[in-house]
Amino acid sequence: MGTVLSALTAVSGGGIYIERSLGELFLAHVPGPNPIPLAPLSEREVQVLQLAAGGHNNQEIGARLFISLETVKTHMRNILQKLQARDRTHAAVQGLRLGLVDWPDPG
Repeated sequence: MGTVLSALTAVSGGGIYIERSLGELFLAHVPGPNPIPLAPLSEREVQVLQLAAGGHNNQEIGARLFISLETVKTHMRNILQKLQARDRTHAAVQGLRLGLVDWPDPG
């Protein structure tokens, strides 16, 4: 039940949710070069990316990290640029491929 609740919370808040086994299957079978970031992510950018990969929206990320919404948006812009990602879902996949973030805990 925790997984369903996590998925609903993520999606209703404008975030993403990818079930771990499906995500692992996707990463294992989708061809493509391993991404190389244009520049290393800062510690704070990694924290923001980890929360985004867990399905949290910008407001939730700001609340958890005690930073403003504008600061979260700035970090996300920098993350997208550094990882050459189209959107936050693509950034989460890139972060997982690079080992920058861990699979989110479903509970």
